[in-house]
Amino acid sequence: MPASPRHAPCAPELAVAVSLPQDHPLALSLASQLLEQGLWFTGIEDQTLPGRLPERLGDHRAVLLDEDLFGSIEAARGEELRRLAEFAGKGFVFGLENSSIAGISSVQRDTKFFMDVITSSCVYNAITHAGLTRYHPEAFRAQDARPTEQIIGQIKAKIVRFMATSRRWHEYTLHYWKPAIALLRNGHEELRQPLIDSILAMSATPMSSEHHDRVAGFFATAWLLDETGRREPFEAVRREMDDVIRRGPRTEGLIGPAGRVDDPLWLERGGRPWSEAGTTVRRDVVWTETLHMHGGVLGALARVTGDRRYLDEALKYVAYLRNVHLDSDGLLWHCTRKGKPVSAKWTRGNSHAIYGMVYLLDEIPRGTSERGPVEDLIRTVLRGLKRCQDPATGLWRNVLDHPGARVESSGTTGFAVACARGIRDGWLDREEFGPMLRAALRGLRRCYWREGMAANCRGTATGIEPAYYLARQQGWAPIPQFAMALAEAEGAGISIDG
Repeated sequence: MPASPRHAPCAPELAVAVSLPQDHPLALSLASQLLEQGLWFTGIEDQTLPGRLPERLGDHRAVLLDEDLFGSIEAARGEELRRLAEFAGKGFVFGLENSSIAGISSVQRDTKFFMDVITSSCVYNAITHAGLTRYHPEAFRAQDARPTEQIIGQIKAKIVRFMATSRRWHEYTLHYWKPAIALLRNGHEELRQPLIDSILAMSATPMSSEHHDRVAGFFATAWLLDETGRREPFEAVRREMDDVIRRGPRTEGLIGPAGRVDDPLWLERGGRPWSEAGTTVRRDVVWTETLHMHGGVLGALARVTGDRRYLDEALKYVAYLRNVHLDSDGLLWHCTRKGKPVSAKWTRGNSHAIYGMVYLLDEIPRGTSERGPVEDLIRTVLRGLKRCQDPATGLWRNVLDHPGARVESSGTTGFAVACARGIRDGWLDREEFGPMLRAALRGLRRCYWREGMAANCRGTATGIEPAYYLARQQGWAPIPQFAMALAEAEGAGISIDG
């Protein structure tokens, strides 16, 4: 990280002016690239990208504006154009393409990827040609000034909106409901009834277990049963998961991610082989996502019913990760095929495993022997992670053992959740893991922007070499688990404010 200047410049190095609405995906992607690189830009203080050129262009080293705004300035042929031309004679002016965005279908799967290509290319060029300072101390100062309470409040509002509107079983039911429960644990009592209402409303929609993403939120029906005594949603989940255990494809004795052996095209529920429910292509592959999505629900089924077979299914997965996915450096391979690594040590792949084990521990009573192997593997992986945490940002890189990979926020959030939870509950040593947690939380706060996070790696399937993961685009995304990490850290007596 560059040394802090004795006297901070009077204005940000980069002046940003865009015509886009603040929450337009392209605007969010642009903010993500700026924050990931730690640039000091106009708007960072209040997290609003300006809609016009600053009055004093000469105070900045570079100007970045989108082509629609430039088009309107050019058409007016007035003072704004003269000022911009004068600045361009001695400074650097960069344009962000956005006219081509209008032609992208809103349902196209890779829309965000395409936007991230445009914004990252623009920002990389700006850094190179304008000589902008990466990880600028003033950029860090602006983000560090945002209180934890404010961030939690904003993300909490997003969680409430999700719970009020979402009616589709998916992995996001896990990603929003778990933070809601963690915030409840930390005293945010106003979330209790919205969470109950959300689970009840979701349970009124058809459940499907064709893919592990679809079952991720099933754990919450056990929480609902504990809170309200309502048993019907839990029993529906139990029937679905019994069907998964009985008919699902297995690899190395483990529950697979999708489908049924006797219905590989998922025709009984209208499936399609090219959808994410495809099964046969994944029959020989074990990947960490499956534990992420299944850990909580299998643990919940075991706790509520007392039936050990559900817990055994989850513990077999933990054992397999230790025996096959765990490398000598303490890091996990994202996926293996027939017992051999066929991937990189992807950051989010490691966090998938970590999340799954943390959610499994949520359902295993304290003081029982079954917790030991789970806690021990989390501890082992976190020690491996400590050795590759980026010292400049506190984040981890998208490929953990690749020094040239981009720093990444979603995997880092998972590691922070595990550290905070372990310290709070006493199965991680505060002296050993506290500094690692503080650095991660500070780095994540510097990625925070408008209820979401910069530097989020777009999801993957499975890759056979690091190049696959290194090529994934990164951009803005809602990561409600950041509120969970902050709440758990507060509960553990660890603060990053002040």
